[in-house]
Amino acid sequence: MEEYVKQWVEELHARRQRDESSRGGGQEGLQPYYRLLDMFMKTTGLNGSILKLNGEQLLPLAELQTGHPDFCKLIQESEVGRQRCFASDCFTTREAIAQEKAVICRCHAGLYDSAIPIMLHGSHVGAFITGQMLFEAPTDETVDEILELVSDLPADREDVRRAIAEVPVVPETQVTAITAFMQVLAASVSSSLRETEAVRREAELNRLLRDTELKMVQAKLQPHFLFNVLNLIAGQAMLEDAPRTNDAVIRLSRLLRDMVKSRQPVVTLRDELRFLETYMQLHCLRFEDRLRYEVDVADAALYDAPIPSLTLQLLAENAVKHGIEPKDGPCAVRVKAWRDGANINILMEDDGVGMRPEIVEGLGLENAGSAVPLSGITMLCRRMAIYYGDAFAFDILSSEGKGTAVTLAYPIDEGFPG
Repeated sequence: MEEYVKQWVEELHARRQRDESSRGGGQEGLQPYYRLLDMFMKTTGLNGSILKLNGEQLLPLAELQTGHPDFCKLIQESEVGRQRCFASDCFTTREAIAQEKAVICRCHAGLYDSAIPIMLHGSHVGAFITGQMLFEAPTDETVDEILELVSDLPADREDVRRAIAEVPVVPETQVTAITAFMQVLAASVSSSLRETEAVRREAELNRLLRDTELKMVQAKLQPHFLFNVLNLIAGQAMLEDAPRTNDAVIRLSRLLRDMVKSRQPVVTLRDELRFLETYMQLHCLRFEDRLRYEVDVADAALYDAPIPSLTLQLLAENAVKHGIEPKDGPCAVRVKAWRDGANINILMEDDGVGMRPEIVEGLGLENAGSAVPLSGITMLCRRMAIYYGDAFAFDILSSEGKGTAVTLAYPIDEGFPG
């Protein structure tokens, strides 16, 4: 029981982190890097910025103290020049992250930049970009080379020549030393952030654990009493010659008993299908003869495959709510499972009324970090993404008047807690 609670709390915590990130909370961790950049710019007098992988500014423009030399400003007066500078920054950022260390690169116009990768929550999020400098005082040969590199831009040639003379000159050895020092500081910031996050996470988990344990105790209010009452109702239904009522109560009792007994976050496909069968039988009683339920497992070995508990119930609930309930006449819900290489694929389809495009767009992985109330399928996708990350795939196809098909795919042999 304790292990189950801890696993569930871990999942709640991961969900909360995603919600915070979707509201912009993930940027708060960059504040130490902002202060480090500000200190660097004030100490060296060089330009600096923090860029994402795609070259966009991570530092809010209102806080950005640009130190671009006049040369760069002249180059960026034209759209072509701005695009080339942007491409150079992107290249330098990607190089730093790919090599996982500080790099020094020459830009399209002949100046030098350095980049130091930065990390947040254990992942590279961008890089410090510093520089727009020369290693040596510009000679006539250097000036001519730079003028040739930017000759197709509309900037006045003499203005560019004068601006080159004002570009900061920092010896290469000094640039290398400054860059190495900044990398050490960035690594220290990253380590400090990880330690702070670990302490905060432990405190949050402890709080959630206490809350969860209390709620689980409250939820245990004598389940045997509930089962006894249901059995009493079932017996009374038989005495009153109401077999359908008796059948429904017995199946509901079995469903609730399975829910109380199942404490594991992950079960076998066999157990999940057994639970789903009871769940769907209740719906078949509800819709009488117009609902049909089918299961097709391609390989018997898949019955032992792991699956998060209540996964199929959430898919079936979506099928009934959006497909079966609004439809008149016969309809069916089908579950299929098959192996595709290292993955297990699970399909749940119905021939109900289908869903409108705006409803489909509100489901799935792209909304798993949303702060709005979540649908069952979105909650399911979020849970699977916590376990598998990018290894989990989700697809939903729906056509109004024809039905809906939802497919899940995930590695069959790894990723779940034991």
